Amino acid sequence: MIFDDPANEYRVLIDDLAPITLAQPGAPEVAVKGLKDGSHHIRLKKMTESAWIIGSFDGFYLPKRAQGGAAKPRLRQIEFIGDSGMTGYGIRSASRTCTQDKVRLLSDTQIGYPALLAKALDANYQLNAISGRGMIRSYGGTNAQDDKTYAYPNILPDVGAGVDDLSQHRKTEDRNP
Repeated sequence: MIFDDPANEYRVLIDDLAPITLAQPGAPEVAVKGLKDGSHHIRLKKMTESAWIIGSFDGFYLPKRAQGGAAKPRLRQIEFIGDSGMTGYGIRSASRTCTQDKVRLLSDTQIGYPALLAKALDANYQLNAISGRGMIRSYGGTNAQDDKTYAYPNILPDVGAGVDDLSQHRKTEDRNP
């Protein structure tokens, strides 16, 4: 797996093995070793929210000797659009008062209702949610550029380029996932 993400936490699930936590992986290549020969089911879950920082997961890469290929996407595809209620904002906290860093560490998108619903429906899903940015109004004010209707079609909330404008994406060397 190849990352360029200095801020988020991920969880890697392989078959029925214990989850592997990757906290703020930076820009490494992460290799999983010691798996038995044969097919495996792997899932990468992003646990934290990062609307304010660019980070990327650049893909799964197999050794040249590996056989097979990527699994086909599930038939059901769901896109969720919303705010902190969907992101799992601070959901693992036992207290109502947290620093921003604690909120980040105690947020868990994977136990928010979009992830749970997608799992129950055996669906792939995409979550486009930003804590504090609502569809009608946003936390702390109603500036038009703060609401989700402005941010939704953009790569990042404060970058006015659409998600299809590849010039705004971080440049990476050519790789064959």
